[in-house]
Amino acid sequence: MPSVHHSGSASVAVRLVALVLAIILLGAAASGTEAPLAPVPRASGTALAAPLSVLSLLPVLPMHSATSGALPGTASQAVPTGVQPPPLWWVRLIDDAALILPAAALLLWLALRLRRTRRALGRAENTLRSIVQVTSPLVEQEFFRMLVQQLAHGLGARYALVGELSELGEQGDLAELARRAGHAGQAARVNRNDGGEKSDGDYLRVLAAWLDDAPGEPFDYALHGTPCARTLNSPDLCVYPDGVQELFPEAELHVSLGIQSYMGLALRDAQGTPLGLLAVFHDLPMAPPTGEDMALMRILAGRATAELERLRAGRALRESEARYRGLFENNHVVALLIDPTTKAIRDASPAAAEFYGWPRDVLRTMHISDINTLPSDALRGELSSAARGDKRRFRFRHHLADGTIRDVESNTGTLVLHGEPLLYSIITDVTEQRRAEEALRHSELRLRMLVESAGDAIYLVDGTGHVLDANPEAEHQTGHTRAQLLRMTLSDIDERLDQRAFARLRAELESARKATFETTHRTRGGTPLPVEVRMALVEETDGDPLLLAIVRDSSTRKRAECELRCAKEAAEAASRTKSEFLANMSHEIRTPLNGIMGMLQLLQADPPKAMRTVYVSAATQSCRRLGLLLGDILDLSRIEAGKLELHDEPFEARAVLDEVRGLFEGPAAERGLALRVSVDERIPRHLRGDAMRLRQVLFNLVGNAVKFTDQGEVVVEAWRVQASRSRGCRVLFTVRDTGIGIADDRLKDVFEPFVQAETASTRRYQGAGLGLPIVRRLVRLMRGTVTVESAPGSGTAFSVSLPFRFVNKVEETVAHPPAADTHTLRDRAILLAEDDAVNRLAVTRLLENMGARVTTADNGERAVQALLAADFDCVLMDIQMPVMDGMEATRRLRALAHEGTEDARTPGTMDGAPVERGGLHAKGAEPGAAPGGIHDAENDAESDALHARRIDPRILRARSATPIIALTAHAMRGDREQFLAAGMDGYLTKPVEAATLASAIVRAIREQGLREREPEGLQ
Repeated sequence: MPSVHHSGSASVAVRLVALVLAIILLGAAASGTEAPLAPVPRASGTALAAPLSVLSLLPVLPMHSATSGALPGTASQAVPTGVQPPPLWWVRLIDDAALILPAAALLLWLALRLRRTRRALGRAENTLRSIVQVTSPLVEQEFFRMLVQQLAHGLGARYALVGELSELGEQGDLAELARRAGHAGQAARVNRNDGGEKSDGDYLRVLAAWLDDAPGEPFDYALHGTPCARTLNSPDLCVYPDGVQELFPEAELHVSLGIQSYMGLALRDAQGTPLGLLAVFHDLPMAPPTGEDMALMRILAGRATAELERLRAGRALRESEARYRGLFENNHVVALLIDPTTKAIRDASPAAAEFYGWPRDVLRTMHISDINTLPSDALRGELSSAARGDKRRFRFRHHLADGTIRDVESNTGTLVLHGEPLLYSIITDVTEQRRAEEALRHSELRLRMLVESAGDAIYLVDGTGHVLDANPEAEHQTGHTRAQLLRMTLSDIDERLDQRAFARLRAELESARKATFETTHRTRGGTPLPVEVRMALVEETDGDPLLLAIVRDSSTRKRAECELRCAKEAAEAASRTKSEFLANMSHEIRTPLNGIMGMLQLLQADPPKAMRTVYVSAATQSCRRLGLLLGDILDLSRIEAGKLELHDEPFEARAVLDEVRGLFEGPAAERGLALRVSVDERIPRHLRGDAMRLRQVLFNLVGNAVKFTDQGEVVVEAWRVQASRSRGCRVLFTVRDTGIGIADDRLKDVFEPFVQAETASTRRYQGAGLGLPIVRRLVRLMRGTVTVESAPGSGTAFSVSLPFRFVNKVEETVAHPPAADTHTLRDRAILLAEDDAVNRLAVTRLLENMGARVTTADNGERAVQALLAADFDCVLMDIQMPVMDGMEATRRLRALAHEGTEDARTPGTMDGAPVERGGLHAKGAEPGAAPGGIHDAENDAESDALHARRIDPRILRARSATPIIALTAHAMRGDREQFLAAGMDGYLTKPVEAATLASAIVRAIREQGLREREPEGLQ
């Protein structure tokens, strides 16, 4: 565009030459008029035409001087004094040229000016024609994009944009624009300003931009402090030929692009309101714009304004159509669109068609008077009120397609659709509501009766807070009579509700219609009463609204909430404690398991014999530790469930203390501690009580003392503190140590379950934390007491006082059963019924190491078959097994005592042939292996009975009486009694040690021998 390009050198030179010639010739003409010239012959003028064209370029006055000096004494000498001689021919010729040449120069200048103007007009016309031809078929974004491109090319500008004025927007990516324009340094500076605050004022939404031979994406930027803001406020073209960056330092877009010159024009509607702007700018200074430039800008601005107005109109139309679709197509309410003038139904929602029963196409052909039961004049008046906005909510009665009439409520508003004002009505079926209102009025008396008999106090209060009515429960709560309450206000009843608070409450009720809060009421006796108040605003047909307050006595609920809160806190504390306990329990279970697995892996590597003993000892110790832990857990669960039973049998107290010494003397010595055990001589040798539980109590106390003592000693003492012939004696057991002690704030928690002194993962002392809780509960079950005294760093002393009964001489002999000798199992035939292969192998090898002969069975059915096939000295029976469990197998074996006696041919024979004892030893079972074959469970009893009939009754009777010992993992309360009731003779829990197993088998065999020697009638 000329406004941003300098004029060409040729055009400037022509202008300057023409202007100089005009000035020179005008000056020559003025000088030549001083003396009239004589006519000059035409021949002479013709001959000198060429020289005059050159001489005419010289100044006139110097020319005259030269002429006078060139011809000295010629004409002047011939002319007399006082008479002027005639001028020479060539002088006259010069004078004539002085008159003609200025006019010719002026005409030449005008011709050149006209030619340049024609060229500019032609270029502008071509540019405008090109822009119109290119942009005519385009609309919206494509139009604006092509417009700025053609505008930039037509005016020779580097940048151009067209934008729409908006109130809100976001800063465009100015750094990206600067980068694309080749201003890297400015882009970096713009990036540093991105984190700043946005400029105040309006924003320009740039619809299209041309940036250095490339289109730009739409963006928003603030107008504050930019030349575009000046353009929008200017009524005409706004031009800045140079210095844009200095004039507008806050215009980040122009600063980032290095803009020096700017020209813009605001886009205004017919009322003169700015809609946007059209602008071109360059990074070079520009000359003032020509008329063609300004005309081009105005023409294109008008075209851009028309397209922008069309864009806004389309946008408004789309928004209106979207609202319309939302109101009708996507709405689930009954809605009608009505012409208030003609009463025609223009449209109806799908829900309206469903409600009225007519299809939407039929409803669009109907009038509202076809549905509404109001007279025509009354309906016209209601529609007029709705169109004026005087009334929005109406109650009508409408016809449905099936002939029924429904009461409806119409919420009506105005809506302009495609320039036509319409009524938009949302129809709500209130038939049931109106019926309910009628029923409510009819039931007022019954409601009054309900209010009178309500369990909550009910108050009816006016707008000033005075009590208008109250029910009998209000009299009961406050202690005032109804007459006294009617003379009072809410402030007299509620100690927190003063005049200002009542005003706030009423304002809240006017907006929210109801409120619920808790407060305190005053009673007649002055006792504060916590209450819960539910208050609502009651509209009356006339007069001010009233307040309805329902007051409930919440004193009982408050107490229950307090108790519940305390219980919740206790439960949460217990839950946290239990979580800590479970984490510690996992550690305590996995630690011995890891020790057992580690020792077994070391044994698997075939170590030297000396190390085998160490590994086996360590694994056995881990097993015992795990067994004690499981025993503590089971005992604690039994105690908590109240299912732990105590055994009352003779025992030797000193033996129990000796066991304590023997068990902890080694661990104490390893820690460098001295273990001293002292027993009062006055304690009888034999007492009657539960020795196992006493042993468990002392083991836990002494174990804790050794564990928590780093140096010093552990002392265990037993004293007789009370004695009586009839009641026995009370023994005080004391366990003192010199360990770390217990803090005072933890003494009250040491006997609580799931509570430990250390809860972190860096605990110095291992343990599950169950010992002391079990001690306290066992002592309580034994009707004793336990106390503790301790101080941090000074040690701890536990004292346990337990009552025991004396024993007689006979019981003393029973208290010393002969010790079991494992060699007594040599050559004994043992039947082991165990389904687990590992347990079966372990018990088999233990018994074989004791010299016994072992036959195994992997379920109860095979155990029965093996016992019928051979004689055994004892049976070890697992309880939980496949096919047939241990209890069923035991009952079946015991029931075989009388089987086959009726069909036996001769005693001691089987099918007429003698049967030797042990002759069927291998039938159905092999030593060390389970017998093969599994039979159908339905025929088990018949097979056993059939097999039993073929055995000598005496042999069958002896085999059915074989001692059976339960070897099981069932260790809960009642398990032992249940197994013994099924016919078993003994009870062992897994895991079992070799010595315990041998003692149980020897005892069962010995007792069986005693029974066999008893008279038959006593069996």
